[in-house]
Amino acid sequence: MLRRKTRGADSPSLPLQPAECRELLRLARAAIGAALNAVAPPVLELSTPALHSVSGVFVSLHLERDLRGCVGSVTPTAPLHAEVMHMACAAAFEDPRFPPMTVEEWLRSAIEISRLSPPRPARPVARRRPVRRGRAADADEAGTSRS
Repeated sequence: MLRRKTRGADSPSLPLQPAECRELLRLARAAIGAALNAVAPPVLELSTPALHSVSGVFVSLHLERDLRGCVGSVTPTAPLHAEVMHMACAAAFEDPRFPPMTVEEWLRSAIEISRLSPPRPARPVARRRPVRRGRAADADEAGTSRS
């Protein structure tokens, strides 16, 4: 399963087509299998601009309905296809909550990939003074009360 976390139609991420989603899932599974010496290292078979784009990604692994590993990055350093393979292996072998994945687990695992939209600046939040006698007062940039 591949999820695209987007914040609206203005997102500059290239939308993923079903074939691209299947390719990312295949690469993630094969990358883990290759690390287990169960299959040959994966090779990108479908080369598209979306798969070469740079975006944050999280890979979650599940055994039945239980989480088995989840690792991701909001600040990617590689194209999407490479980032997915890296995060898939990290979820399988480096998530500190779980022991490294075994071949038996790999064969039964489900993979979920969440592609993140590009980061954008956060809106400023009004600063608040500490609560005094049950109420808080807004503060301007200088920290003076605007009650």
